[in-house]
Amino acid sequence: MPKAQDYILPGLDAHESLIYSSLLLHGPQAAFSLAKQTKLHRIGTRSALMRLLKRGVVSEQQHGKRNLYVAENPDFLRRELEMQNQQAQVDIDKLVYAQQARQTGGVTVLRGAAEIQTLFIDLVNSLGREEVFYRYIACGSDIDVEKFVPTSYRPTRDEKSIQQIAITSTTMRGRPYKKGMGCLWKILPANEEAFTMGAGQIIYGNKIAFIDYREEMAYIFQSSSVAEMLKATHRALYARLEDRVT
Repeated sequence: MPKAQDYILPGLDAHESLIYSSLLLHGPQAAFSLAKQTKLHRIGTRSALMRLLKRGVVSEQQHGKRNLYVAENPDFLRRELEMQNQQAQVDIDKLVYAQQARQTGGVTVLRGAAEIQTLFIDLVNSLGREEVFYRYIACGSDIDVEKFVPTSYRPTRDEKSIQQIAITSTTMRGRPYKKGMGCLWKILPANEEAFTMGAGQIIYGNKIAFIDYREEMAYIFQSSSVAEMLKATHRALYARLEDRVT
């Protein structure tokens, strides 16, 4: 068997990986046999087995007077790997933000729909549970805003109960997009339909993002005082508008 520090499976620590692999390769075993097989201390072996049992990765079988431990289907490793890859992508996105901000004097510049999608990932990962962000969407029927929204955005937003307070155009509000229960919308009056210039603004946390949907460019900078001023302005305008929609 490999050494513990050299053999780590997705979602398991080194000891759990050795024990699970031993059970998978050699069949059901008692705790003392596992300790001997993996060359791990008996206390460490039993502790790791209890964690694996709790997660449903390993099960117990009664064999005479002995308890044998059995490895469950290894398909869970694929799911764990997928989750790790998703988290790694989030971490990489954060590093990209940091590098771009440093290179552009504190302003993050995103180019193309794929990069703009990272803005929405940053939004839901930056905000805590039940926090609020503020948004203007000044788009007409010629803009497909959906291509800028990553598939992971809405599930994460809804799982964290993040609330969106948006001001938009009649055209955008009529689109059949998936509007979460925490999304509050108001529409500018019909005589303000010039509000379709293909741009948007999002204020979240201490960040302000401007999006040019037509040119597929976004600019993000951080300023707590500016963000709070824009949030207050947004709330004041929202309160004065009619036609509140949830």
